[in-house]
Amino acid sequence: MAALGDAIVIESMEKDARFTPGMDARPASGSFICMPLRAGDRVVGVMSLVRKEDAGTTPPAPRPFSASDLQFLATLLTYIAYAVDNARLLDEAQESARQRQSVVDDLRATQAQLVRGETLSAIGKLASGMAHHLNNLFAVILGRLETLLVKVPADPDARRYIEIIQRAAQDGAEVVRRVQRFSRVQPVSRATPVDLNQLAQEVLEVTRPRWHNEAQLRQIRIDTELHLGGIRAVAGRSRRFARCS
Repeated sequence: MAALGDAIVIESMEKDARFTPGMDARPASGSFICMPLRAGDRVVGVMSLVRKEDAGTTPPAPRPFSASDLQFLATLLTYIAYAVDNARLLDEAQESARQRQSVVDDLRATQAQLVRGETLSAIGKLASGMAHHLNNLFAVILGRLETLLVKVPADPDARRYIEIIQRAAQDGAEVVRRVQRFSRVQPVSRATPVDLNQLAQEVLEVTRPRWHNEAQLRQIRIDTELHLGGIRAVAGRSRRFARCS
């Protein structure tokens, strides 16, 4: 009925093969009607109604739906169909609004992230330029202080004042180096014990394609030999050492 859109009217379910019960079920009784919920030319649902038999007769007699019943139900179901369809359209509109709001929220979050990224990039560039300029100034100051320490007379007070200025300049230079690391977005990692013997072996293997394979292409043979000895670990960052190598 939902596919065809035609009403189904059955005067007695007991006599209709479509209502044959199972072995343990009671037979269906009464009149049955199944009508479509139409919204325009679309069937948006189906409603089934059952009218019980008249128990005042012996045996109970079915009470089939009349033509006026069908006309009344057709009018009523038209209103119900439009109400159901409007509810569906409202749900779809609300879901569409939620999806649009989700897209807007994502766009706002992306925009805020881009703004933060551009701000950090601008701060990094500014910090890099300032650090470079300050680093040059501190280099001049420290160089002149080294000269003063050599030429200053043997005056303990004068040397102490110069050394205080020198330490302050060195602290300032260290702050500048930290700013430079920040501007390059490089995390400041802690120094760890580095095995120089192992580092030498790793550097040899990492660079092998450069000095061994290319040499073979030019028919040049390069032999390497490592003389590793007992040496204590040093504090550093092995990855940075490897990059420098």
